[in-house]
Amino acid sequence: MRSQQIHRAQPLVLFLSMTLIWGFTWPLYVVGLRSFTPFMLASVRNLIAVLVLLPLTRWQRIKIPREPRTLLFLCMLGLFWIIIPYALVFWGIQFTTSGVAAVLNGTNPFFIALFAWVFFRTEQATLGKALALFVGFLGVTMIFSDQLASKGRYSTTLGDGAMVLSAASVGLAQVLAKRFGARINSLVLVAAMDLVGGIALLGLSFLFDPRPQIAVSLEAFAVALYLGVLASAFGFVAYTWLLKRIDAVRLSMVAFLVPVISLFVGAIWLKERVTPSDICGSALVLLGLAFMNFTTAGESRLKRFVSVWVKHE
Repeated sequence: MRSQQIHRAQPLVLFLSMTLIWGFTWPLYVVGLRSFTPFMLASVRNLIAVLVLLPLTRWQRIKIPREPRTLLFLCMLGLFWIIIPYALVFWGIQFTTSGVAAVLNGTNPFFIALFAWVFFRTEQATLGKALALFVGFLGVTMIFSDQLASKGRYSTTLGDGAMVLSAASVGLAQVLAKRFGARINSLVLVAAMDLVGGIALLGLSFLFDPRPQIAVSLEAFAVALYLGVLASAFGFVAYTWLLKRIDAVRLSMVAFLVPVISLFVGAIWLKERVTPSDICGSALVLLGLAFMNFTTAGESRLKRFVSVWVKHE
């Protein structure tokens, strides 16, 4: 009886653990930049994840694709899912708060719906989705309006803009993965993208970081392990495990909970300034995401979509 109760509680415990881990990820980006230059931190996170994920592929005896077309496709996904987004995130978060960054980066479901409809016509244009996009756009506009109205906050506007562009890049990559990458094992997909992204970001660090560096300290070591092992590797394994065991719409709640956790953690732990416009705008973005995911059409879309791609934070 007790073992059955533990077994039933496993999905909930794993879901809460994954959500908390991803919620703390954004404030830890800010902490990590005390010890790492931006592109170096992005590279370290992905390369550590590779060190965990590649042995898993061997342990599960997963065949690694060797066809040139597949390898080129994986490199393209690495560009749009890892290199561009992580470069934008780790550069932009220097100029904004971790909570707002999490909210803006979480707008990628809007871009998924938009790109899927524009490029492949695989999404139906419904009133619910139009309302979701409108509400989400209002939220993003509200966050930006406070910064544009304040002199000296243009760098913050650039940082927030980087988060939105990052979300758009990931959204495009996820649509491409759904359309052309359904036959690629998800573990291989993520490991390959992390490898391509980690190496490329390391190169960007030496090209663009003022002084590519890793400050040797306990804090730097802890942040690197947290981001690489917990946020990337464990997050991927947990998410794919949960996809097979709980309703996809319930699992999508992580998209709403992570920004909320990041906002509170950033404000309390890092003493980040959160304006009324940030709070109201974030609320509108989350409301738009709710409209997107919990209408009848949105629910069926999400169930089809999450079966073939994996969320990677």
